[in-house]
Amino acid sequence: MRSMLTIDNREWHAKLRAAGMVQGKAEALILFLAEKFGAVAPYRQKRIRGARLATLDRWLKRAVVARNLPSVFSARRSGGSSGVSRRRGG
Repeated sequence: MRSMLTIDNREWHAKLRAAGMVQGKAEALILFLAEKFGAVAPYRQKRIRGARLATLDRWLKRAVVARNLPSVFSARRSGGSSGVSRRRGG
C-alpha cells in the first residue's frame, strides 16, 4: 500500500511540475511578445495560456525571428518565402 502511495505521489508531483512548466512558458511568451510587438490582445493571451507545451515551444521559436505578431501563430513555415527553389536540377 505504501509503495502505491509513493508512486501516486510522484506522478502527482510530475504532473504539477509539467503544468507549471507550461504555465511558465505561456507567461514568458506573452511577456516576450509584448516587449517585441506591443500589447498582446486578450484573445491571443487566452490562446497562449491554453496551448500545449510543444505548441508553446514552436511559437517561442517563431517569435524570436518573427517580423510581426500574426506570423508567430501562422501555420506557414518561416523559411518558405525566400524565393529560392528547393528543387534539384532546376
